[in-house]
Amino acid sequence: TAKPPELTGVAKTLADADQAYTDRDLERAKLTYLRVLEQTTEPSWHAKAYYGLARVAVLQRDPETGDRLFRKVLELEPDAETKSWSLLYLARLADSQGDRDQAVENYKAALAVPDAPESVRQAAQKGVAEAFKK
Repeated sequence: TAKPPELTGVAKTLADADQAYTDRDLERAKLTYLRVLEQTTEPSWHAKAYYGLARVAVLQRDPETGDRLFRKVLELEPDAETKSWSLLYLARLADSQGDRDQAVENYKAALAVPDAPESVRQAAQKGVAEAFKK
């Protein structure tokens, strides 16, 4: 079997950051996502980097920063997956703060993203039906 092409440049940096996040090496993930922001001015890459930084913030128990960064993702040009996941996270953050109206609005926005992954759709439908519990 042919091995996938070697990632280079910003794609490699992002993959390294995602791997650090998966390994729960949050400080390394954070620094590597920040490096993505320095390597390119391309909005879609910035969206992915801010999405990573937002997830790190949530894991570091900093929901305010997470919320702000997920909103930043939406201002850029995120792909369907990054956009719908960001909306889902924003909905769950709103639910965790007891802001049910905002949560439902974000769940519905996630459902409205064309080409959103099925996993996001299912989670968002569940979120509309009942408040997210940690």
